[in-house]
Amino acid sequence: NQYQIEARSYDRTGRFSTAYSTITTIYDNVAPISTMTWPAEGTVFVSSLPFITGNMVDRTNATGYNASSRIVSVELQIRDISNGRGYWRSSNKSWDTVTPRTITLDQQSIYVSSFMRVASSDDLPSQNNGGLVSGSSYYVTASATDLADDGANTEPFNIKGSTFSVDYSSPESTVALTHLSTYSALTFISGASVDKPDGAGQVNAGISSVKLKIQRLTGETSTYFGGASGSDWYTDETFISTSPGWGYSSMPTWAHNTRYVISAKGLDAINNQETAFDYTGYT
Repeated sequence: NQYQIEARSYDRTGRFSTAYSTITTIYDNVAPISTMTWPAEGTVFVSSLPFITGNMVDRTNATGYNASSRIVSVELQIRDISNGRGYWRSSNKSWDTVTPRTITLDQQSIYVSSFMRVASSDDLPSQNNGGLVSGSSYYVTASATDLADDGANTEPFNIKGSTFSVDYSSPESTVALTHLSTYSALTFISGASVDKPDGAGQVNAGISSVKLKIQRLTGETSTYFGGASGSDWYTDETFISTSPGWGYSSMPTWAHNTRYVISAKGLDAINNQETAFDYTGYT
């Protein structure tokens, strides 16, 4: 609510001065509200944490907003849910199981209605510093403070936040053909794929697709099947997208006494791509 305060003097006879002083102020005892935008609120998967972003707004009451005020500080808390390692301590790039540590944002990271904390010298949890473990889940929350006089208003942690899971592991795929075998006919290629990590209590983003490569070896050259027709061959390396529980039946026209190499690599839902993928050679 907005209030106007007036002051004027009067003498011992009880006469008031005609001139008086007026000040208008807003009474604000409601804390700001912050929300996470990356990692987004709700359960999401990430492969790394190069930065943390969020939005914020200052409030004067349950329904109104204070356009004349602003947020002057923001703090973050990151908690390890899966491994019980406590809170992230950015000063020494480690977890603290005893004290609920906070990360204070500098003024250059706080904007009118948003904030952004970028990792500096690897001081946010990462694969490199051991802070992020693939297959584990974490929780990040923010606390914003406005500039109201006489103590300000500080938002408690955990009012809003984001639970996010980490998956920086590549999927694994196999081709269900015998290596270096000879076939007189081949009408269907299939295999298996699984996202990693897949141990007890671990989580992963899940397989998105499996990419199939059919390579034809002719002398010292290679061509790659594109999948459009039996004679659809290219000199550039070409992959054909298939479904997670994969199988493929649009076969090329197989040439007699010719060697082929069939490879498969998986791609998960956050674009971790298999690098050491399975291959099978046959003639």
